[in-house]
Amino acid sequence: MTVTLDPQRAAEVRSLNDLLDGIVERVIAGYEQAGVDLPERRYWTMQAPAWDCEQMVVSFVQAYVGPVGDEAAQPQRCDSPRTAVCDVQVVRCAPGLQARGRAPTPEQIQDAARLLGIDAWLLLDISSTFDQWDLTGPGMGVIATVDTGEPQGGYQAVTLHCTLAIP
Repeated sequence: MTVTLDPQRAAEVRSLNDLLDGIVERVIAGYEQAGVDLPERRYWTMQAPAWDCEQMVVSFVQAYVGPVGDEAAQPQRCDSPRTAVCDVQVVRCAPGLQARGRAPTPEQIQDAARLLGIDAWLLLDISSTFDQWDLTGPGMGVIATVDTGEPQGGYQAVTLHCTLAIP
């Protein structure tokens, strides 16, 4: 799909896309720096992702007018900062029932949990880089929490929930 933008507003209207691109890039860089393998499928989307393979995906949740943490609780002026809420998921294979209905071994369960624990720590650590958009110093801050969900369809995700300013 081709979109023709007003040249004077082109950079501004791409701000959310640039933010999401930047989050993907920072997560990849953080995993590379830590020496931890990240699934090869990496992208961002405007919806909740399907867990159909191992992947790293950034999902846009919402945006609002106002500073990080305000959650649109107070009226804002039109020139107030814009804030985005996003989820970053690292989805990995989860041990499940084996041949003839045998449960996974405790070691298999523990090994999968160890990798998810590393993902949780790395995502929370990497979230601090989301606030550094230019050379002038830190931005408006980031709110970040991380959790794991229940395994679904042979996969389990660690999810970083973050709220940050749209540059």
